[in-house]
Amino acid sequence: MKKKADNDFGFSDLPIEVIRSGRRKTISIRVSHGRVEVRVPHATPDRRIVELLLKKRPWIDEKLLQQSGQVAPVRGYQTGDSFEVLGRQVTLHWVSDQVKRVYLQGDDLVVHVPARVVQRQRYVKRAIEGWFRDQTLANVGAVIDHYGPLAGVAPTAIKARRYKARWGSCNHRGELSFNWLIPVAPQTIVDYVVVHELCHLRHMNHSQAFWACVEALLPDYRQRRQWLRCNGWRLVV
Repeated sequence: MKKKADNDFGFSDLPIEVIRSGRRKTISIRVSHGRVEVRVPHATPDRRIVELLLKKRPWIDEKLLQQSGQVAPVRGYQTGDSFEVLGRQVTLHWVSDQVKRVYLQGDDLVVHVPARVVQRQRYVKRAIEGWFRDQTLANVGAVIDHYGPLAGVAPTAIKARRYKARWGSCNHRGELSFNWLIPVAPQTIVDYVVVHELCHLRHMNHSQAFWACVEALLPDYRQRRQWLRCNGWRLVV
């Protein structure tokens, strides 16, 4: 068997070990004890391994998170609950009103709840999620307006989506999608996630050229990436 380190594949942020075997006929991925083990037939090209890792990345991240023993905080969506918005602590407040509104007022996240609503917690949860999606599109759009010209790229579309274990994605049509929970993170982390995806418009891989693109825009991207790896599990709404 022949082993190859993760750095050879451009996944320096994942603890990966690729094991080639002349006896193996299929590819398998195993996540155990905080490491990712990829077993492949000996003649499997590196390109195929990278494609599979990119495709399975959400599943890999979720398994690593589960094995770390970290548990995200549970929300009750009651007045007095606290949230983070761009690294800033805010407190949830319900207000009875006929108008549907969600907005920040000082250090308060205010949700107007119509009196006719019976399941108020459920209503507040959905209202907050909608507000965070709007904030994601606005914030990401502003970051793209700044860094896009510097990278020499422009996405064809920007979307806010629900992801279990990833913060952004880029497809071959030039569309960028971002986790709607991004505004929970500090602005420096939002910038990193956006720059990461912008650089994928130039390099659809995690090659040295890709990371050079990220570093040219964010020289301290390693620290930001490490913060996200350590704290991403607790960014919930």
